[in-house]
Order: sequence, then structure tokens, then C-alpha cells
Amino acid sequence: MNLGLQVLAAFAASYYAGILFRSSKAQLFLAGLLGAGGWAVYLFALSLSLSVFTSTFLASVFISALSVILSRIRKTPVTAFQVIAIFPIVPGIGMYNISYSVVTSDYPAAITYFFSTMQTAAAIALGILIVNAFNPAAITLRLNRLQHPKIDK
Repeated sequence: MNLGLQVLAAFAASYYAGILFRSSKAQLFLAGLLGAGGWAVYLFALSLSLSVFTSTFLASVFISALSVILSRIRKTPVTAFQVIAIFPIVPGIGMYNISYSVVTSDYPAAITYFFSTMQTAAAIALGILIVNAFNPAAITLRLNRLQHPKIDK
């Protein structure tokens, strides 16, 4: 499939996922661009012969980092962009293949699809975790909680 068409489809997927989540119109376009950018990073990493895990991880880091930046600019929660933009790299076909293999009693294939899908999901989670761990606002909040434990309530 043409790379430009894939990026356009990723934009549409993110944009319409935002509609399903009832995001504001101002956030829809930005989340769509972010989803398309994440998919472009994924495709670029694959073109460099990186593994699916590494490519997914890099796309997840890209999406998470820009979600933090956009959330500060737009004064909205990070998840308003992150959850919507991550849609193109979520391993939906892997989940379908697992279910199909189980229904057709092809258990060895189901196990293979399961581990592949969990690996991709772990790459997404790891990318989000690393960006959020190094988010300056989160670090400041954690330091304040350590210095003033009674403020936590």
C-alpha cells in the first residue's frame, strides 16, 4: 500500500476514534495529525529494518511526547490526545487473529499470535511509561509528594 495513503488512513482512524470518544473539534484535528505522525514514525522505523517491537516503541514515544506538549499548549489532559492518537498502532488484527485461531481450534497459531500481540502492546505501554516518567510536571509532583507527604490527600 502507498505510504502516503497509509498515513492518510492513520489520520482518519485517529480522527474518527476521537469522534467516538466525543473529543472537542479543536482536539480532533490535532489528534488525527498526531496519529498520522505516529504511524509515519512506525513505517519509517520499519523501513530501517527495525523490529516491530522497536518500531511500535518509537511510535509510542513519539505520540506520548507530543501528547504531553500538546496538552500543555491546549491546557487539556494528556490522555485527550494520547488515547486517540495511539489507535493506528494498537494491534487490533493480532487480537482478531487470536480469537479466530481459538475459534477454529488452531491453538499453536493462537499462542503465536498471542505473544506477538502482547509484545506489541508491551512496546506501546513501555513508550507511554518512559515519556510519563520523564515528564517534568510529573517529576515535580512526585518530588513534592516525597517532601510533603500530607499534601497527598
